[in-house]
Amino acid sequence: MRPTRNEKYNQHNKEPVFVIFLTDGGNSDKKDSKEIIKTLSKCPVFIQFVGIGAEDFPFLKKLDDLEGRMIDNAGFMHVTDIATIDDTALYDRLLNEFPDWLKEARAINLI
Repeated sequence: MRPTRNEKYNQHNKEPVFVIFLTDGGNSDKKDSKEIIKTLSKCPVFIQFVGIGAEDFPFLKKLDDLEGRMIDNAGFMHVTDIATIDDTALYDRLLNEFPDWLKEARAINLI
């Protein structure tokens, strides 16, 4: 039987998941977003937020440093023009916090 959306990334699944969230604008669902990030901090899920464009993305920066999480499960990077970044630099920035998350997630038996 196939798991439901809510069961797929729960605490019982030990397979790490890396999510890239791309946006060029702000959020209107800030309260819900904070709660989702806090809930996912108990699951084997890391979210890398990428803000693209001239905006400052203050809310995404707050999600990167959000309190009340079991583990730091989010990162943020800002890119003015994604077409101007070479692949190596892009991947280095995308994966900047992920190795530390993997290490901590293993230490607390999340993965």
